[in-house]
Amino acid sequence: MLSAGTLAHAQELEMLDTFTAIGRGETRASNSLNLEDLEASLPGLSLEKSIDVLPGVNVTTTDPFGFYEFGSDVRLRSFRLDQVAVTVDGVPMGSNDPRYGTRATRVVDTENIGGIDVSQGAGDLTTPAYEALGGSIKYRVRMPSAEPEVMIKYTRGDFNAERVFARVDTGEILPGLTAYVSASDFSFRSAGIPADSLRRHMDVVTRYEFEKGFISAQFAYNDRDDYDTAALSYAEWNALENGNPGDYNINASEAATWLHVLAAHGYREYSPFMTYTTADGQPIYRDSRINADGERETFGTTTNTGTPWTPDRWDMGNYSDSAREYGPPTYIDPDLGPGDGVNAIYYDKWRNGRIDQFTRLVGELEITESIKISGNAYYQEKNNYGTWGVDRSAAEGEIRTAYEYATLSERPRTDMWPVMLYNAAGEPLRMDGSVIPQVLDNQGRILYRAMGPEGIYTTATPQPGETFVEARNFSSGHAVVAPGSTPTDITPGVPGRTGRDEDFGGHRYGITTSLEWDITETNTFVVGGWYEHDRHGANRPNFNLVGGGVTNWFAYDQPLFNNYNRRFTSKHMMAFFQDTQRLLDERLTITGGFKMLKVDREIDGILSNQMWRENTTEFRSVVYKDNFLPQIGATFELTDRIELFGNYSENMSAPDHGTLADASGFNSGLSPEYAKNYDLGVRYSGGSIQTSFAVYYIEYDDRVLAVPAPAGDSSFTTGQTTYRNVGGLESIGAEIGFDWRTPIEGLKFVGSIAVQQTEFAEDLYDGLTNDAEDNDNYYTLPNPRFVAVLPPTDPNYDPSSPEQNQYERYENSSGKDMGNTPFLTVNLEGTYRIGDFTLSLGGKYYDDVYINTLNTQEIPSYVLVNSGISWAAPADSKFSGLKLSVNADNLFDEEAWYATSYNSTDGEVMADRGRNVYFVAEVTF
Repeated sequence: MLSAGTLAHAQELEMLDTFTAIGRGETRASNSLNLEDLEASLPGLSLEKSIDVLPGVNVTTTDPFGFYEFGSDVRLRSFRLDQVAVTVDGVPMGSNDPRYGTRATRVVDTENIGGIDVSQGAGDLTTPAYEALGGSIKYRVRMPSAEPEVMIKYTRGDFNAERVFARVDTGEILPGLTAYVSASDFSFRSAGIPADSLRRHMDVVTRYEFEKGFISAQFAYNDRDDYDTAALSYAEWNALENGNPGDYNINASEAATWLHVLAAHGYREYSPFMTYTTADGQPIYRDSRINADGERETFGTTTNTGTPWTPDRWDMGNYSDSAREYGPPTYIDPDLGPGDGVNAIYYDKWRNGRIDQFTRLVGELEITESIKISGNAYYQEKNNYGTWGVDRSAAEGEIRTAYEYATLSERPRTDMWPVMLYNAAGEPLRMDGSVIPQVLDNQGRILYRAMGPEGIYTTATPQPGETFVEARNFSSGHAVVAPGSTPTDITPGVPGRTGRDEDFGGHRYGITTSLEWDITETNTFVVGGWYEHDRHGANRPNFNLVGGGVTNWFAYDQPLFNNYNRRFTSKHMMAFFQDTQRLLDERLTITGGFKMLKVDREIDGILSNQMWRENTTEFRSVVYKDNFLPQIGATFELTDRIELFGNYSENMSAPDHGTLADASGFNSGLSPEYAKNYDLGVRYSGGSIQTSFAVYYIEYDDRVLAVPAPAGDSSFTTGQTTYRNVGGLESIGAEIGFDWRTPIEGLKFVGSIAVQQTEFAEDLYDGLTNDAEDNDNYYTLPNPRFVAVLPPTDPNYDPSSPEQNQYERYENSSGKDMGNTPFLTVNLEGTYRIGDFTLSLGGKYYDDVYINTLNTQEIPSYVLVNSGISWAAPADSKFSGLKLSVNADNLFDEEAWYATSYNSTDGEVMADRGRNVYFVAEVTF
């Protein structure tokens, strides 16, 4: 006789092995992936990448695994992943932002997922979320086996990929009590980066089943490190595609070497102090890189004999289609010496690290035959870092600006390493490199005034109330490159090569609960709520790199400036009420309800580098709420096999944390974003084919974007942006998903086709300007009300002053496509089981897309094909439990370009990952 735990697990496996892809019984478009689908996924694949086959879902990644979160674009219809509700066993992931949020793939390994439910248009209103405008993704964790079991899986493949996964199921420890513990270690190397990205993960899941319900305690530990992958601007991509890098805005002499300079496997260790000496005492300057094998490769020579800096080898890679060694777009200007130019490509500094510890308690209890309660409690600890290289000119500008904020009557900055700039003789320098004359006090000390128009420090006759400081002695610790340095005359100064080392993280905890009451056999009422407290901070100081070398690590005793040091506190509260009526002999089901959502946020600390310069802090708070967000839907069983469904929902999304930290000044009038989702469709459930067809319409209002700050407003600095509600979008589309088990035994096809048209509903506001213009892309309207803080009634108002009479600038975007939204996508996967072998072949078509809102930049469509073959030992053989497979992603090594960001005029793209062949060995016993 089966115990309760064994029976429940057997029923779960039976359910997951059946077709569940079309979401039968749901009032909205809904599709699922079952255990069988997920077992075919590439080991180590991100959970987000796993759902790419479903209709209305589009996932693009810059590596085969979807590992690099900043390079992954996940969309449900018109919405990004951070606008979708995501849960793991009902526990909300909150923001899916890769910086401050949590991606579900950090919470559970792919092998420990039992199923995934995706609602493309309107998520269940009971799903806790505060940034969701449409759709939901619900991951269901695999429960422990009732029998003892061990699984070991090893993966090896291209991109230097290696992964080990192991899970041990205890079986029933006590009646109804089961558990498992698993761990994985994964590493791979992104194209062009000579170091491995890493992920180490552990899951612990326990479940206790009793007569009236169950309780499951779950813990996840995740430690990951990755390297940023640089993007290309559209202009750079266009030059590359045309086979003539000279088309890009550089001189002809550099055209032959432009994209070679920093191609894949060509991240240059470009240090100003890499010199060698010949027998005759002449210095030889060498350049080097890390090659594809991770080894240092040195090349290029020139001597100190008056010969200008012209390395004899600048081509750093192969940017042909097959080689894909495009590399980052930034190049080193060969006309400038070591330490100068625009090289900010320090691969070892472009890094991200995330450590998450996530504890969850999930349970369900049947109070009576008609009433049950369910819910979860959770606590997450986040410890993260992000490093980045900062070039000399940017750091120098920040330091200079900081000193300019120090008034003559204030104490000079002492929290920065470069109290002064020096040359090799120990003489203080202005920012242009010229020497500042000395001024001595009555004790013979050298003094310099705290600020002045000539630079950070200057000298003059002391004025009453002015502060002077003593010059710090020059030392080799300042050995970074000063302006004007050349390869043959390296002058130390501050700053040279610098970088930022940001630490951020915090904790969040929360609880969700719901009560389900079967009032009658045909009427069910559900009520529940959610509360979450999220506290996290971020500190981003910038430091010299030791000795000024690109490859050297941070000199933590030499702080330069700070972008911010701020702390966020958010409280999220939601309540929902839902009623379901089943009519017409339960053929018609109507579900309606509403939710109330409140988001209470605060921020305090140094919110921007401007506040750091001024040595000030600020506290800001805001509340976003809506007490009535309705949803109503219905299903009707037309026949035993055909079901009609329809749904309408309204959703609110609180603006993200970045809006509260806006350096331009928080816009307290910023409205939350809203969306209305309409779904209508039909499902068919036959003996061999299951399919669903849906049409939808989405109205997206009060979209939040960062737009240029008002041109005449003195509270902003030139070039700043500020967050504003800029208008709305309208999206219409149709989707079909199917699972066809053909008459040929063992042959199955799963696929989806989706079309969508997403357009801007109105022209986008683009800030204020002093210049009137009217052209195909922009137009302006008079706006005398702004008048640079002076109303027209003010006696100082000057109607002829351009600073007092601004124009509202608008982009001609109404009716244009939103960037990166393909009109047509097609997914198809076929599997054929013959004996102990399974063959698979599938692919994806992704239509061409615009990568700017003006629709003047377009990247082409692509088709990627995947294939694989696996062998599973017969159950009655001595190798029972062994499974071997070989798979290939992008089988034909096709070139594809993905949009990574877009704005009004210029977007960015990343190259695809190329073909990936990998081998998997798995044993279960």
